[in-house]
Amino acid sequence: MLYDPVFIPPAVNDEIPTSPSWITVETPVNAQTVDALRKQLGKGESEAIALASEKACRIVLDDAKARSIAKRMNLKVIGTVGILVKPNTKESYSTSGRCWKDCEVTSFT
Repeated sequence: MLYDPVFIPPAVNDEIPTSPSWITVETPVNAQTVDALRKQLGKGESEAIALASEKACRIVLDDAKARSIAKRMNLKVIGTVGILVKPNTKESYSTSGRCWKDCEVTSFT
């Protein structure tokens, strides 16, 4: 896997028709953080940022406002395109095509 493990909150899972086996759905524990973020962002972005904050992990965000808020919370942010065109290792170049196909299957594109 290019990135492992991959966690998404329920609100993001609800937005995709088919959840690949390499994704783990997990609910953020801190509902207060989600509620505070909901004042500025959608449910999916709010849950995703709260979950990334709890797990102290990198977050994939494409929405500019959500990216800005996540960065202010000191989260490491990367976009979908960044995952595909800026792999972290030489080995990743060979897997980026497969990742793109996975994105198409899950309707991320």
